[in-house]
Amino acid sequence: MSYFDKKLKRRKNKFKQKNTRNKSVNKRSKITVKISKNKRDERLSKRRNIKNTFQNNSFPNLVETTPTIQDLPKLSKLLFSDKIDDQRYSTQAIRKLISVEEDEPPTEELFLTKAVSFFVKVLKETNDQFLLAIWALSNIAGDKTEFRDMILENEGVINKLTSLIEEKEDINIIEYSIWLLSNLCKGLPHPPLEMIQPCIPLFGKYLKSNDENLIQLCTLGLSEVSDETEENIEAVLELDCISVLIEILRNTSDYYTQLYIIKTLGNLTSGSHLQTETVLKHDGLLTLLQNLLKNSSFHLQKEICWIISNITAGTSSHISMVIKVGLIEDILEVMEFSNYQIRKECCWILSNAIYGGSQSQILEIVNEQLIISFSEFLEDEKEEIIKICLESYEKILQLGAFMSESQGSNENKLLILFEEFDIITKIENLLNHKTKVIQDLSKKIADNFFN
Repeated sequence: MSYFDKKLKRRKNKFKQKNTRNKSVNKRSKITVKISKNKRDERLSKRRNIKNTFQNNSFPNLVETTPTIQDLPKLSKLLFSDKIDDQRYSTQAIRKLISVEEDEPPTEELFLTKAVSFFVKVLKETNDQFLLAIWALSNIAGDKTEFRDMILENEGVINKLTSLIEEKEDINIIEYSIWLLSNLCKGLPHPPLEMIQPCIPLFGKYLKSNDENLIQLCTLGLSEVSDETEENIEAVLELDCISVLIEILRNTSDYYTQLYIIKTLGNLTSGSHLQTETVLKHDGLLTLLQNLLKNSSFHLQKEICWIISNITAGTSSHISMVIKVGLIEDILEVMEFSNYQIRKECCWILSNAIYGGSQSQILEIVNEQLIISFSEFLEDEKEEIIKICLESYEKILQLGAFMSESQGSNENKLLILFEEFDIITKIENLLNHKTKVIQDLSKKIADNFFN
């Protein structure tokens, strides 16, 4: 195995590692919808505005005014009262309390009063307040990982929700149950796969629903379940729902549904090469991503770039598919006109393609614009981005040297591009970089290719 082959293997393993790459890309750009917190989320009002749902199900409005945190001790006592009217009143009051437009709903205080144990009990008994209980638990589970785990520790919660969905066949029950299930799958560290496994078929089933809210919640659930190990990825791939996801993504105008599907696809392509291959077998995916890349918001563009960078971190055949649809040209165009974050993601895409591509693929990728685009990052503050640009330059120049040698020439034709755009000076300036890694790499390039 050659020097570059060894480096490529190490780099691919690092790049497609879920817990490293996702922290720098997927996790830092994660726009999670914390139902109980985020005022800017359009879904918030939909989840909170359940007045009509309860009225249609004969729920009397027992609480005329919104209670305050000071009312919690009293409400907690009423929850465990022997009187059903007291239980109904306190359940509605607490539901209103955790649904108020605050940055920090009082979920911690709720746990201190043991209210969650009551909501779980109501859910399991399926009495006339179970929809309110689902509502309250969904807000709590979506707030913090610790709260999510407290709910999951109550054995049988997920199984009870799945049986409720099957028994009731009511759209309101299905939607609120799927909402709670998706929140139980959220957060880091993720719950063990075996604990949330029953949720996955339900997400796949109701992904085919005609209800937009339900579809959105299912895509949220899938984006969370797939965001972990290759075993999680495989569990989602076994649903055989990629075609459905692509079709929804092609037709929906809902931002969050788009975001969750794109995140799911990013997670799925970050798995093994075989798992990436399974995703890429579906017709129209790359063309759809190509169109979305040109016509999407900043956050969606960044997530799309992450998907493409996962693909170019794959095999030569994966890289070939990206080149074939013209995505490299689009990436270079986006790189020219976008902000720093997007340009950096594009840099990863191109660098991965150069590192993992064949000689013919590298020659097809490399042009003046790519050489110049990489050079703009040589003065970046982050060592990592400078390093991948230098490594790409090294691979390009090594290929140029190999070509000149095989042709019996002393002229490295690819080096001409570096001379023409004064890239040599920029690399030589890095000989005095503050980090030894960059110093050594730039010196190696200078010694081997710049006389």
